[in-house]
Amino acid sequence: MKNPALACLLAFLAGPALSLQGADTQTPPSPERPNFLFIAVDDLNNYTSFLLEQDGHFLSKLYPDPEKRREMARRLTPNLDRLARESLVFDRAFCPQALCGPSRTALLTGIPPHISGYYNHSQHFRYNPVLQDVVTLPQYLKANGYQTIGLGKVFHKAGPEKKDDGRIHDWADEAWSWSTWIDRFIGMGGKAQREVSLSPYSPADGLFRFGNSTLPAESSWDYLNAEFAARLYSEGSADIFDRNGVYRHVELPGEQPFFLACGLFAPHLPWFPPQEFYDRFPVEEIQFDEELVTWLRADKEDLPKMALERFIGNDFDTLYAIGQSVDAGPHGLRAAVQAYL
Repeated sequence: MKNPALACLLAFLAGPALSLQGADTQTPPSPERPNFLFIAVDDLNNYTSFLLEQDGHFLSKLYPDPEKRREMARRLTPNLDRLARESLVFDRAFCPQALCGPSRTALLTGIPPHISGYYNHSQHFRYNPVLQDVVTLPQYLKANGYQTIGLGKVFHKAGPEKKDDGRIHDWADEAWSWSTWIDRFIGMGGKAQREVSLSPYSPADGLFRFGNSTLPAESSWDYLNAEFAARLYSEGSADIFDRNGVYRHVELPGEQPFFLACGLFAPHLPWFPPQEFYDRFPVEEIQFDEELVTWLRADKEDLPKMALERFIGNDFDTLYAIGQSVDAGPHGLRAAVQAYL
């Protein structure tokens, strides 16, 4: 690589669908064509250090003391905070759907759910009649002379899946969007034995569970995937085994520009980080009282019935009830916040 320009793609928001017009001209790369490093973090919300002082921020209710909040911010996302100081930050960018797959599809196609009708991810977006021939961002760059490389959770799941109807759902959009796609496991699991223990406030089943893991963070799939992407970017080549145990050697192109995407699953639920991360956010510091519970119940009253049933369900009431049964008060909710952080 010769002096690669790095453009950190923070947002590609809903707009006109991309066009392949002129894509077959294969314009030669030039210094004006930057490389892109695309980092997708799942369900991050705005719980980052550099957004903590936004008006009405929920964490300001959990940490009402300004000094304690500043101290907590230093433990929360110091690397994202450093990146934000060097970047253009969009602090009024909102996800187009309260679900990961449709939000990522909207982000990477420029077509929001209210136009496409793609509100759920029960099937790959290519089976949606509006999106079946859409040109994604990496697909557009690939057609215009870029090498596109990806791994992790970028669109939705990391690999293909065959459903009962016999159709293959290419969740990563490997066939369309990528010059090189590396199918890897994602999340806080890893090759080592993964022992987890549930919090006493955690529901017994479903995705909305939390507790701690004995697996070191450095052995988790997310860490290893990010380490590979960092090594590939900084050194120009890197080696990795994919989900099927196949050895992959990947090199960045010489004079050709590239789009490198790394998707991290955490903090998508369930939440099973090692104990060291729980220790950063002592539960007794989180101010979750009955007054805040009342505020939260009132805040969701104006949501449509479909949104309440599909995206909130009984999780809030279940956690509150568990907290009441284990120890009087909303401690189940407080423990869940700690696990998410």
